[in-house]
Amino acid sequence: MQLLNVFYNRWKGGTPPTQPTLTLTQPNGGERWRTNSQQQIRWTTTGSVARVNLYYSTNNFSSRNNIASNIANTNAYAWTTPSTASTSVKVRVESVVSPTIVYDVSAANFTLCAPGTCDYRVYLPLVLRNYVPPPPACAVPLTGVTISGPPAAMLTHVIRSTPVQRPPMRPRPLPTPGRLRPAAGRARPAHLTSGLARAARPST
Repeated sequence: MQLLNVFYNRWKGGTPPTQPTLTLTQPNGGERWRTNSQQQIRWTTTGSVARVNLYYSTNNFSSRNNIASNIANTNAYAWTTPSTASTSVKVRVESVVSPTIVYDVSAANFTLCAPGTCDYRVYLPLVLRNYVPPPPACAVPLTGVTISGPPAAMLTHVIRSTPVQRPPMRPRPLPTPGRLRPAAGRARPAHLTSGLARAARPST
């Protein structure tokens, strides 16, 4: 009624009434919050909204649960999340004066998860001591995996180690005696000299 009176007085005075708004910014969908943890609910306000109510729901507000009632509008509230996990949670902020007109709801579901199931894990490549792999690097992106998380959450890269095998060492063939060449200034051994002479002698 108070808000309607303000609109009426502005209309009588020739000034068109401006309806205030509430816009929920967090949680607005996609977040992963632990159960029994303190999280910040945030929203913005245009116009005059002195006091608000806060609710959450796990069934798109077919039913709702109270978070806080008739609190001063400070555009933020420290919420201790419930102990029940759910993947379909939404929050609603509404004006105490006009709850069916001035309100906003999370744009999409967010998740309340039990401790230990909300943790983000980073898999690092296996690194061997004193081993420098040739290019390409052994750490390659893991394909076929979808990584989901909050829009502004920590960036997580999942990589795996792909060992790079060096080609086996091939033994070099030993030179044949006929191709041996003595180093400059050194004489051939006698047994090689006689063998070479016999090889060079034409057959009769």
